[in-house]
Amino acid sequence: MAEGRKQSIPSLLHDITGLSKARIANGNLDAVRPSTQKRIYEYQQLWLQDQLTDAEALAYARNQIATAPQTRSGMHASLTRWMRQLELLPELPLPISKAVALTLDELLEALLAAPAGNMRHSHPERTT
Repeated sequence: MAEGRKQSIPSLLHDITGLSKARIANGNLDAVRPSTQKRIYEYQQLWLQDQLTDAEALAYARNQIATAPQTRSGMHASLTRWMRQLELLPELPLPISKAVALTLDELLEALLAAPAGNMRHSHPERTT
């Protein structure tokens, strides 16, 4: 989307979230406070209204946002969302691709959340 709009990703994220570019550069956008999440949601609703003047398109976009895939913990399922965007219903449903993407989203979330020390595989001492 950023490329299509000839923008950098931070600029696009600023435009569609209302967050400052400095905050976006800090990363960890999934960890914003609930009050900030609410402010982003309200900003995005206004942004959508400005971008989509057709009532049907606006309703469709709002439904897509409201039903966006999430992992079991409630985090964004980015790969699954991407698969969903590639899906053209009813001509090209992608249920298996979306299921695999959700599995990968959950695996990535678990790997990122795991402390480095727990990622090492230890073998019990062998006795002969």
